[in-house]
Amino acid sequence: MSLIKKGGKMKTSFLFTMLLFPIFGYKNLANATDYYMSPSGNDANPGTLSKPWKTLDRLKTAQAILQPGDTVYFRGGNYLINDASKKGTYALSKAGTSSKRITYKKYSNEVPVILYDRRTIDQSKGHLVAMYPGNYTTFDGLTFRQTEASRCLALEKDCVSRGLTSSAKARYYAKAVRAMVVSGSDVIIRNCVVDNFSSVGMSFPGANVIVEYSTFKNISNHSWYLQGANGIYRNNTIDGSRQIPKGGSIFGIQIQYQTTRSNKIYGNLIKNTAASAVVFSGKTSYNEVFNNVLINPGMKLDAGKAVSVWCEDGPMGAGNKFYNNTVIGKSLGGIFGDVLTDKCLGVRPISKVEIRNNIFYPSTPVKTDLFQNYSNVANNIFYNISVSAPTGNRLVNPSLVNPLGLTAASAMLKAGSPAYDAGRGTVFPKTDYSGRARPRGRTFDIGAFEY
Repeated sequence: MSLIKKGGKMKTSFLFTMLLFPIFGYKNLANATDYYMSPSGNDANPGTLSKPWKTLDRLKTAQAILQPGDTVYFRGGNYLINDASKKGTYALSKAGTSSKRITYKKYSNEVPVILYDRRTIDQSKGHLVAMYPGNYTTFDGLTFRQTEASRCLALEKDCVSRGLTSSAKARYYAKAVRAMVVSGSDVIIRNCVVDNFSSVGMSFPGANVIVEYSTFKNISNHSWYLQGANGIYRNNTIDGSRQIPKGGSIFGIQIQYQTTRSNKIYGNLIKNTAASAVVFSGKTSYNEVFNNVLINPGMKLDAGKAVSVWCEDGPMGAGNKFYNNTVIGKSLGGIFGDVLTDKCLGVRPISKVEIRNNIFYPSTPVKTDLFQNYSNVANNIFYNISVSAPTGNRLVNPSLVNPLGLTAASAMLKAGSPAYDAGRGTVFPKTDYSGRARPRGRTFDIGAFEY
């Protein structure tokens, strides 16, 4: 269609469209709009690349104009959530669709940081959360961080010794902050960093969540709190080095409640947790944890284990699996935790989790109840334990590259490892931790890596 009328005058409708174009951002080929944020921007701007918005307060009000398929790019720098912010919590509630997601992502190779620095905390409001995302949204390449000053205020702790006072323990949960509660469904967290939060890193009550290629570090409490269904949590790093011991309840991952079912957790590096690295609790069901490398689970507490299981909202659900993982390093409390309470209705929760084809190699000898009579604990390799291996398992040196190492590669198999071609069962991963196809030999190998 011609843009010029007879007589050389431009069509009025086209001119009107072009005038509106810079006001509402730039259209991409999919008829979606790209908006831009920058710490040097201005909230009165139209949100274009040359005239970006500045604050998260403006992003919150922009939910009214965002449409499925739109992308909000964050330029590098800090986006403060502080006492001057209108909000302490940002509900990015606008939903995308399955074919047109709303995306919040870093611009080019820049490093945008959502920086939580609120110092005035109302205990009566319970947990404070930086963000709540809507359905079908993606967060790609963003860093979420709490400042040290805000973290210390929330915990009321001595920031030099990293120790909690008794009064702080009583108020710990009421004042702590987490990066995000993913209550929306079909949310993707990709290539993000979650750093230094005084409570849980992120909690996931939403369904069909994907968390991948992200790093969770310096979190005081659990890094992940899984409460939803059908999620995929893969290829992430969790480092619990700064977890603060509080009873026995500081974990890498907690899989909790009846609503938590059919999640797949694989290919993750989980290291240096204060207490247990992975916890199944309550009526959770049909969750699979496989191809993960666990290093130094239970670093700071005697309650710390590689895997803990207990009843929280009722007896343990069916179909949970922990298989083809490799566990190395320090574990003060041993390998397994199994807590029998009245809510278990007389059934030990460990008996409801299938634990097969794993390698357990603590750095110092541990004495632990290895549940000799449970057929669901089978075909694992144990080493450096001070008791006999359970029936149907092996007590043998798995011959790892570096069982005292701190990288995932430390858990790889050396030539001649007894884990080679030793996997048993019909359920096994089709790839290993590194993405290599399984099996490479006659059958698949035990542990997270295929030789």
